[in-house]
Amino acid sequence: MVIETCSVAMRLGMADIWTWLRGEGLRLAVCSNLSSDHVAALRDTLPGQPEVLSCKVGAIKPEPAIYARVDGLQIKVDKVLFVGDTPRADIEGAQAAVIHHPHAQPCGARDGRRGEF
Repeated sequence: MVIETCSVAMRLGMADIWTWLRGEGLRLAVCSNLSSDHVAALRDTLPGQPEVLSCKVGAIKPEPAIYARVDGLQIKVDKVLFVGDTPRADIEGAQAAVIHHPHAQPCGARDGRRGEF
């Protein structure tokens, strides 16, 4: 378990994107189906970041209840841009919650390109 939880890391290039978005004045948060075993590793990777975690809220993506927790972040739903890499969990769930939802191509995708929006 220690090896697995230590493997939590941002995908290649995401740290730069995260830094750029913050520099543009955007508020960022994490919404994840993360298990409780991985929370400490996430918080080490993104310290102080607002989060909506399935293991903490009792709902998983794509269930509408997890997206409803955005209200707790004091962000209007029509101002949220939800970026994900899993169509069912991230795209369909965000659509059902009326959240804007571009799809991020995962690193190491079949076409060999790096993560793209």
